[in-house]
Amino acid sequence: MRAWESLDITKVDDLDVRPRGSLAWAAFTFGADVVSKEDKSAHLDGRWTMILERRGSGWTVVHEHASVPLGGS
Repeated sequence: MRAWESLDITKVDDLDVRPRGSLAWAAFTFGADVVSKEDKSAHLDGRWTMILERRGSGWTVVHEHASVPLGGS
């Protein structure tokens, strides 16, 4: 059961991809606007980080992590 009524996520145009052989690291920042079921709103800025591995002719996400700064924003 979710604790929010709506969630809008906007990607910031700062995607950074760093390949190293058969692995790559990718990250971008995002903004999230959340409205609770009690009609309270909040805004969070965060970062989404992924580790990718080349498998066959494509890339597969093998790990991902999203976080917001301590204390939020």
